[in-house]
Amino acid sequence: MIRRRHTPPGMVLPKRGDKQITLLNLSEQNSGLPRLPRLPSNLRPASMDNPYADYTAGMLNDFLTGY
Repeated sequence: MIRRRHTPPGMVLPKRGDKQITLLNLSEQNSGLPRLPRLPSNLRPASMDNPYADYTAGMLNDFLTGY
């Protein structure tokens, strides 16, 4: 399970169905969260060479809250 010590304060921890997404899901890339080229709806990268370079923790939290 993703523990609060691994996330910024106030981060909403998403679930997939009725199960909490875990660090193992994230490391195995089977969490159900979108990946390139299906970008998070609030990601507007300045460069596709590093699309997450200017993506902030706040933007991630906003996306996860509504996902």
